[in-house]
Parts: sequence; C-alpha cells; structure tokens
Amino acid sequence: MATYQITIKNNSGSQQNYFIFNEAPKINNAVNNDVWLNVFQRKATAKGQTCVFKFASNYGAVVGSADTDLTTGNSVSVGNPVPVQLGVANDDGTLKSKGTSLKMTVIDGAPQFTENPPTDNGAIQAFEIVTDGSFTFAEAKNNNYLIGLGGDLQGTGLSGPAATFVPQPGKSYQIQPVKKFWVATGDYQKGALIKVASVNTTIVPIDFSTRDSVSATVVHNDVGKLTLQV
Repeated sequence: MATYQITIKNNSGSQQNYFIFNEAPKINNAVNNDVWLNVFQRKATAKGQTCVFKFASNYGAVVGSADTDLTTGNSVSVGNPVPVQLGVANDDGTLKSKGTSLKMTVIDGAPQFTENPPTDNGAIQAFEIVTDGSFTFAEAKNNNYLIGLGGDLQGTGLSGPAATFVPQPGKSYQIQPVKKFWVATGDYQKGALIKVASVNTTIVPIDFSTRDSVSATVVHNDVGKLTLQV
C-alpha cells in the first residue's frame, strides 16, 4: 500500500480552493462515460501558501443508491467500502492469485452485497463484482443504484466511493484501479460527483504509475496555470 503526497504551491495571487479526485478505474462491461468520479478531498489555500494532500489508498468495493440525481456536483454516499484484494500476477505475467469477488443483489429495493460471496475470480490487478437478476437495468437507472470502487483514503477524512456506475443485471465487472489523480480548482465538496470533461477550471493530471516517486509538487502561477514539477 503506497502513501501518496501531493503538494500545491499557491502562487496565483489570490485564495484558491483545490480539490483532488482519481482517474476512473478500468472496468470491463462498463462504458467510461457512464463512470462517475468522486471528489475525495478539498482544501482552501490562501495566496502564497502551500497545501498538502497526503493519503494511502486501501481499495474497496461499494454498493448502494444515491438519494439525488446523478448530476455533476451532487454529493452521494453509498456506504462504507468492503475491503478487497486485487489479483496478483506471477513474474511471467500469468495469474498467481485471484482478486476478491462480490455479488450484488437487490432486496426490497435495497442494493447490497450478498452475505455469501462467490468464489474469488478477480483478474490481475482487479477485483470482481457480479450482479444477479433481482433487478432490471431500468430499475437501476430510475433508483440510482450504484456499484464500483471505493476505499479508505487515509489522511483525507473520507471513506467512501471513488468511482461508481449504474450496474446492469447478470453481469461480471472486473474493476482495475489506476494510480492516476487529478488536481483542480473549484468549489466542489467532498463526495461530489464529477467527470473530467465537466471541469471547466484549471486542472492537471498526476500519474504515479509513470513516476519514480510517490510524491509530486504542483505550482499554481499568477496567470492561473497549474504545472506539475518534474
């Protein structure tokens, strides 16, 4: 479990609200445009000051239903994540041990994971969520059923969803987290639904899978640009 640190230097000349969210995981049987991301931390930072986001990501699976429409900026809570293990590869790239598998069902209108999970069948660097036939896709959309990736993001004060989507019945979803995050400015709150394309303010990606370090520094200059220092 890596501990990541993102430092932002506010040289913009005015107070800023910075927030951070993760890139959507790789999910089979799901369209990327249908995956909602969630803001997991924000900080107000005075001009000339520095803010630090420090967090360790423990992966989990989430299931639930949103109380509000699935719209950018709306905040949702789908319950605490269920801890999962990702599939592990051998040195030659073959599967060494399978990741966690969970089954989603709906009982009296409440989406949930079954008490007796299926046999583990998560792919390499992924876990699996299987859905049964206790609901229809129309019911899932109309009632804002959600499943997906969550985690206990230590240091952020948030345990909950990181990337969620409306499930279809009778599907097997392999969910593979990625180590890419986005830093942006704006007034989004913790837990708010968001998509990269909807962010019309300054934004910068940080991909830790391509970096030699688990820390990164971003400078916000006086013309409003966020720059990731190499």
